[in-house]
Amino acid sequence: MTEEIKTIKEVSEHRIKEKGSLFIALAFPVDSKERAEEILHNLRRKYFDATHHCYAYKLKGDEIKYSDDGEPSSTAGIRILKGIEHFDLSEVVVIVIRYYGGTKLGVGPLGKAYYEAAHDCLEKAEKAEKHAYRFIKIEYPEEFTSQVYHLLGQSEVRIKESGFSERPFILLHIKAGVVKVFTEQLKNQTKGGGNVEIMGEIEYLAR
Repeated sequence: MTEEIKTIKEVSEHRIKEKGSLFIALAFPVDSKERAEEILHNLRRKYFDATHHCYAYKLKGDEIKYSDDGEPSSTAGIRILKGIEHFDLSEVVVIVIRYYGGTKLGVGPLGKAYYEAAHDCLEKAEKAEKHAYRFIKIEYPEEFTSQVYHLLGQSEVRIKESGFSERPFILLHIKAGVVKVFTEQLKNQTKGGGNVEIMGEIEYLAR
């Protein structure tokens, strides 16, 4: 598991021209494959008259996908991905839209154009660091409420909800790397009565 990733904060755009062809690079922060595919679908509709819609994205867990969209093999998608990897980014999708200008660039210059469009688009984007968090539910005997909140005050957590069912509970995000230690501390503070339940997969959240 990667404890920390770097991504972009907001949408970035960059345009270059090469021998009459226009390359429009657009970068978006994304947190899922579904969101990346939705953005790609919308951009294909918006730029329906473009010659090519080439892209690459990289998600958490090093999940990647890229496409040359009809360009010569390895001249577009993989070059866009190299631009993402240059900045060690994740949770980002970059699409480079090309309007053909009538002059063939050749494999080398074409790959260079796609890389530069993606690279320069990402270079100007504001970056953000995200940390791996787990969404957990803790339950504990009511008589240990003050001890539990004291423990939470000493821990880097983000409380989302608290309430009472059969006994008090709190829903919160906590850094993934400290869940085991936190669970042991909760057990100690509640004389074994506290319980931690993992509620979902790892999420990457900004500081």
